Amino acid sequence: MQIIGYFSYNNGLGGASWIQEKETGTFEPAEAYILKGPGATHNYTFAGTPHDGDINAVINSSHFSLLGNPYPSSLSAQEFFSDNSDVIQTLYFWQHTGSGNNHTQSEYEGGYSTLVGTVSAAATAVTGTAGLSEGYDYNTISPKAHIAVGQGFFVRATPSGGTINFNNSQRSSLGIGDSSIFLKGSKHQKKEAQVTQTLPLIKVGFDYINESGLDLHRQIAVSFKEGNSYESDNGYDALIYDLNSTDAYFQFEDYREKYVIAGIEAWNPSLEIPFTISMNYDGVSYLMLDSVENIDHAIYLEDKETNTITNLGTGSVQLNLNSGTYTDRFYLIFGEEQTLAKDTTTSKTVLVRYDKNSKQLVLKKEMEIEINSIRLVNTVGQTVNSWQEKDILNVKQTAQGVYYLILDTSIGKITKKIAIY
Repeated sequence: MQIIGYFSYNNGLGGASWIQEKETGTFEPAEAYILKGPGATHNYTFAGTPHDGDINAVINSSHFSLLGNPYPSSLSAQEFFSDNSDVIQTLYFWQHTGSGNNHTQSEYEGGYSTLVGTVSAAATAVTGTAGLSEGYDYNTISPKAHIAVGQGFFVRATPSGGTINFNNSQRSSLGIGDSSIFLKGSKHQKKEAQVTQTLPLIKVGFDYINESGLDLHRQIAVSFKEGNSYESDNGYDALIYDLNSTDAYFQFEDYREKYVIAGIEAWNPSLEIPFTISMNYDGVSYLMLDSVENIDHAIYLEDKETNTITNLGTGSVQLNLNSGTYTDRFYLIFGEEQTLAKDTTTSKTVLVRYDKNSKQLVLKKEMEIEINSIRLVNTVGQTVNSWQEKDILNVKQTAQGVYYLILDTSIGKITKKIAIY
């Protein structure tokens, strides 16, 4: 049997930073490594004295290092972040989802799951069937609350960089499966507890076809917190590490960074959250909700080009796009609580009544607000009519059925569910 060699990565910024250690290399306790095996299943033996106490690793400004849990026990990811908040920006864990029978990087099946603070995003994974990946829980391959024994991961440093500290207070007695996971293999582990989440959080899935013809699933996440911005907020934003020619990510106006995880301002129902889709082929892709936490409102996909709104809570949305990058077309928006049928304090500022005899919608403002525009949207998200500010809306030519009246006002979006008959 022959092992091609061990490779380490310390304070690097590109592929040229990999170092082949071979038999004569040495490792510091916090360093991790990858290796190329003999092409067959093999058990490896590690011998030595377990580590204990403080262990440090120096990382340069905005550089990457391949580190690992140095202890014979799991490591609290949140404690690790907390102790190193001025030095660590993001952790990336490789998740291999294919056969692993080749060493050609462009043909690897998998990607990097991402962890920043308490928010994680699953690695890019093979879906099996395009547009049907909502049937699989991608949280099972997301980083958990604890980093397992022997787990390696990439660290991206903050702009200041500095010394990363591992210490005994970060350690726990959990084993693999008890809120910790060793991310590498392609087998689907059983679902375990995730990172404790108190922030409002949305995870969106994007299914597409890569250059090798595989149906892949990218997950992006956005959290909401008062005080955060659309600029870089350490502990809440994570740059995309394995960007593909077809992909989805957050990239906000006036800022060039591409994020797989974005932390923005406090949640409110009037927010419109843009995200970018990049396509290297003409054809079909899909968007869907992977998970939603601490938000009780319906979440919609707004397509500014086709002027349609689609409820993401009802399943995947098929997109037919040409090759190109779409930066200001797709937005996440919010309706009222879940079914849009409930009135909230905001929605009660405008009352809507349908006059069957005149075939008109009559609006009455209960407070002084400005209505900038009004749209009538059917249940599949298509805009069937639109108006500027009016108190009476003519719907004589509108087919009978259930609709949503969406008002863009000075206090945000107001959505009313109505029936025309």
